[in-house]
Order: sequence, then C-alpha cells, then structure tokens
Amino acid sequence: MRRALLLSAIACLFAIALLATGACGGGDGGGLAVLGDKSATPTPVSASPTVSATASASPTVSGEPTPVMNGDGGDPFGGGDEATAADLDAYLASAKPIYKEAMRVETIAGDMLVEVSAVPGDSWDVAAERTEGYAGQIAMQAGLWLDLAPPTGLQEAHQAEATALETEAEMLGLLATQLRSRTWNVVKGTKDVNRLSEEMQRLRESYRAELETMAADLGVQIPWKWQ
Repeated sequence: MRRALLLSAIACLFAIALLATGACGGGDGGGLAVLGDKSATPTPVSASPTVSATASASPTVSGEPTPVMNGDGGDPFGGGDEATAADLDAYLASAKPIYKEAMRVETIAGDMLVEVSAVPGDSWDVAAERTEGYAGQIAMQAGLWLDLAPPTGLQEAHQAEATALETEAEMLGLLATQLRSRTWNVVKGTKDVNRLSEEMQRLRESYRAELETMAADLGVQIPWKWQ
C-alpha cells in the first residue's frame, strides 16, 4: 500500500501506463544506471526541416495584384507543407533517446524513493540529495527536447512534452526540499507536489494523443513503449 501511494504522490512516474492498452511497439528503455552517469545522455539530431512555399504577384489589367503559383505546387500564400512519414520518422529517431533517458531516470527515482524510511531521519537527507540530482537530469532532457525540430502540425504537442519534463524537474526539486525539511508525507504526498504531478501527466498525455494520431495517419510506428 505504501509503495503504491508513494509512487502516485511523487510524480506518478508510471502515470502514462494508464493508457497501456494503446501502447505502440518498440524497445523498452535502457537498464538502470548510477546517478550522474553522463554516458547515457543523448545527443539530439534535428529533424529535417520543411520547406514553405512563397508567393509572387503579377499585375492584371485592372491593376490589382493577383497571387500566382511559383511552380512548386505549394501554397501561394506560404502556408507550409504538411508533414510526411519521412518527417515524422526523422523526428522520432531524434526524440527516442531523449524520451527513453527521461523514463530511465524516472524509474530510478521511483525505485529509490519507495525505499525511503517512513520515519524522517538521515535517509531523508540522502534521498533529498539524490532527488535533486534526478531533477537536474530531467531538466537536461527538457533542454535537449526543446532543441528538436518537430514536424509541421506537431509543434504545440512537442512543446507540451517539453513543458511536462520541465514540470517534472520542478516537482522533483520541490520533493527534495520537502524531504530535507521533513515536511514530506510518505503516505499521501503533499498538495504542491501532487499538483505538479497531475500537471505533468496532463501535458504528457496531450503530447501522446497528438503524436499517436499523426503516426496513425502517416502509417508510422512510434519507436518506444509508453511507460
């Protein structure tokens, strides 16, 4: 009971497993690693940019400008091309190591926190220090995520996942503070930590829904399992 409640309170680190019945195929995340192991930190590769069409104007007899096609078949008003399967594949290949590293850190944090003593003591200080480290690692992944170039139509959803990671880092930082000050509740969590956890879950679910919709439309497989 305590393990289940604590996991729910610290971040619901496995919250998106609630939609596991819709999980996409792909490999599982990497194994556990010690805190501070920078060898697992991925180097992002930007997705291929899309090309926006341009417009030109030709005078008519009446003197009013009329937009004409520039010969490339694009939107004469510069609306931008729609995402292709190749665009999404390139994006997912770049996003995969970042997403999986974030999930790896979440798993380690969850496993560590459920071992914290129910009675405040020195173990809480150790847990606080480690949790601060986990917050820093998640914040690093958020920065790498923001460096990615999402395909057309996925920009807002991509930003939502970046904000989810930033919110998770904030939540872990607050949890570390509460562990150190002995104000953490090992059974129910605390109001502020739980609020950040719920916000993180909402943002991540919005990203998942948009990504799965685009992947289905383009016939692309998401190369990871939702954790």
